[in-house]
Amino acid sequence: MTKVQKQDGHAALPGAGMDPVSSENLRSFLGQIKNVGLPERIFSWRRIRSQVEIAIAEYEQLTARIREMGQETACRKEEAVRLQEELGAALEIHEKEIRRLNLLAGVTRHDILNQLAILGAYLTLIETNVNDPQIAHYISKGREAAQGIQYQISYARSYQDIGIQRPVWQNVNDLAGKTVTSFLSHGVPVAVSCPPDLEILADAMLENVFANLMDNSLRYGERVKEIRVTSHKAGDELVIAWEDDGTGIPPDRKEKIFEHWPQHRFDLFLSRQVLEITGITIRETGTWGKGARFEMNVPEGAYRFTAWSDAGSG
Repeated sequence: MTKVQKQDGHAALPGAGMDPVSSENLRSFLGQIKNVGLPERIFSWRRIRSQVEIAIAEYEQLTARIREMGQETACRKEEAVRLQEELGAALEIHEKEIRRLNLLAGVTRHDILNQLAILGAYLTLIETNVNDPQIAHYISKGREAAQGIQYQISYARSYQDIGIQRPVWQNVNDLAGKTVTSFLSHGVPVAVSCPPDLEILADAMLENVFANLMDNSLRYGERVKEIRVTSHKAGDELVIAWEDDGTGIPPDRKEKIFEHWPQHRFDLFLSRQVLEITGITIRETGTWGKGARFEMNVPEGAYRFTAWSDAGSG
């Protein structure tokens, strides 16, 4: 706290520790107070000196706290940089390990498939030399088991790729367009009414999800004449709907269709797994007899409009 010295037996004017300009301004102000004849008890030197000392002390405390906050900010910034570097190193190690395991899995699958091909060839040779119906039945069962193994290996191959790459922003219209192109020979029109700049953050296998929805409409819809892809806001979420005008899904099967079916290489079970990586949920909300409707609920932060428009429905 600044101390006020005495000169010629009187209290020195407050502001002795100030810069010359501020000190002179304070002297002038106090001189004007004395000239207007205000009572001494209102503007006493002691009271003004006390207030100045308090203000200076508070200012020093404030500047000290600002310096402390600056030091704390610098330390936290260094800590954030260190954590980011550690995270980057951990991700690199994780990705290398995934690539190594995938390589091992690929070699193993290849070897198993080769052995299954050999087994199938021997079963064919046996069938041509067997006349006993009972033995032929056993051979048929063995062939079914071999085919089941092939299905399981194909399914594992599809599941292995989920989550390998980091989620990326993908344009919904572009994905729907690619899906339509791949199924163009079926001749079913697909109307996409989503905003052209709508993107969602999802696993790189999102394209397989759209292809799977198309396959389901064509395979199980029976009488599908049109497919529609739309989007609309629902609170903070964005809903992307894939719907057709086919037979629809019975009420008791709306959840069962998302169960694991190993006979399909990429099914709705895997589609749900792909979407859940970035918090996207999927459910069937169509009406039995009128068509299927799959709604994908995209949480806030996992969708964006690159043109910065407010349009959320189509």
